[in-house]
Parts: sequence; structure tokens; C-alpha cells
Amino acid sequence: MIAVMRTKAQAQKVADLTEGKVLLDEGRPTRKVALTGDFELYRDAVESVSVLFQLCDDTGEKVATGWTVTGACFEIEWPKDQQKVSGIRSHFGARRVAYNWALAKVKSDMEAKEKDASYLPTPWTLEALRKQWNQEKNEVAPWWGDNSKEAYASGISDLVQALSNWSSSKHGRRKGRKVGFPRFKSKRKDQNRVRFTTGTMRFEDDRRTIVLPTIGALRSKENTRRVQRHLAKNNSRLLNCTLSERWGRLFISCQLAIRTNVVSNRASSKPVNGH
Repeated sequence: MIAVMRTKAQAQKVADLTEGKVLLDEGRPTRKVALTGDFELYRDAVESVSVLFQLCDDTGEKVATGWTVTGACFEIEWPKDQQKVSGIRSHFGARRVAYNWALAKVKSDMEAKEKDASYLPTPWTLEALRKQWNQEKNEVAPWWGDNSKEAYASGISDLVQALSNWSSSKHGRRKGRKVGFPRFKSKRKDQNRVRFTTGTMRFEDDRRTIVLPTIGALRSKENTRRVQRHLAKNNSRLLNCTLSERWGRLFISCQLAIRTNVVSNRASSKPVNGH
């Protein structure tokens, strides 16, 4: 994942905050910062420098040649329907439950491995842990069907990324300050968020309504034209949407892959408004 900032100074600041790497062009720093892993882990740091940025390449899924990835964020109105509000908070909690379950599984496997060298632990991959989750979810979270399966995948994915960061730091493959082993997330300290990568994700033609899996339609406080117009032309595809709560306010961040041969020179030469 590459974040393209407006200035070289911003790029350097983002690199310092995220432990990313400023890319060079003939030995000279550019406005591009290479980030490792899921961009959502760095979004707050990037947006603290500037809400105007462009994303190149995808996180977790490669974008074919001829496509570019951009990011956008919209503030969302809290629904008046309290049942829908409860559904949103349930998704936030479901992500946290899946994260803590996966971490407990990893720690249990590590302890078992120490006692018995022949013990085969579950691999630290999203696929393996999701498979194990599906086998245990009825017992761990019998209410799991109330939420989108993406809520649980989001939590497990975050844990996998945290383990990767810890392992890379431990073995000297990650520069910067040392990264500690992941800790369990509490409702009081954890940031409320959930990421969707599949299912019904849609920007409606009214340029105010955003639809998410299971949660349904949410109303944006901002005009969503900069995303909806590309989707309406069928020259793009929605890669993921992240619903989050910050400062008591609700936001939807999304990543959009757009065919570069249909993006105007003006649009391709300027960073996309990320907020």
C-alpha cells in the first residue's frame, strides 16, 4: 500500500508516525510513503497529517494493472432508529469478540506447543483462524448470526496483522520502536470499528445514502459524489468500507479501485480527498 501525500514534508511526517518508508526517485524523497499491511491500521495517523491523500495499490488484494486505488471518508448521521443503532454497536462488539477469541486461541496454542513439541497449532493466517472460528462460533458466540460475518472476519484480520507486526519487530524485519505482543481489547479502550470487504456495499444515486451488509442504509452528512459517480459509470469497484466511531461521531471510510484510463488528467494528478 502506498499513500501519496500533497507534499514531501507530509510524506516524511506520515513515515515517522507509521514507521513507513518514503519512496525515492533517483535518490530523492518523493510524496509517496510505503505502508505495510492493512491501510486501516494507519488511517488515523495519515489523516492527522492531512485528509487529502491518494492510495495506490490495495491492501490484501492486488489491483490489476490499469487500476488505481483511492480512499474517501464520510461522516454519517447516527440513525434515529434505536434498533439500528444497537445493530451498529453489536457489530463493533462482534469484531472485538472475534479478535479476543483469536488471541486466546493463539496464546493457548503457544502454551500447548511449549508443553508438547509435537502439538500442531492453528496457523496465524486469516483463512486458518476463520475456519477454526466457524467451527467454534456456535459455542463461543451463539448470537453470531445477528451480525454480518464480516464483523468477525474484521476482528480476526486485525489480530493476524498485529501478530505479523510483532513477529517482524521481534526478528528485526520491522524498523522503528519495538512492537509488543497483542493484548486483549476492552470495550472501554478499543476503538469502535468494523470493516466490510464483501456483501452488499452500495452508494445510492441520491449521493447521501450508503448501504452496508446487515446494517443497511445509513445517511451521509456529506455529498458522496466523488465515489458514487465512479460507481455509477461502472468504471470502478468498491473494495471495502470501514464503519467507525470517533469522538462520538460516526464515519464510513472506503477504498475504491478506478480504471486509470478513464480517470481525467485533473483527477489523476491530484490526491483524492480522504475525509
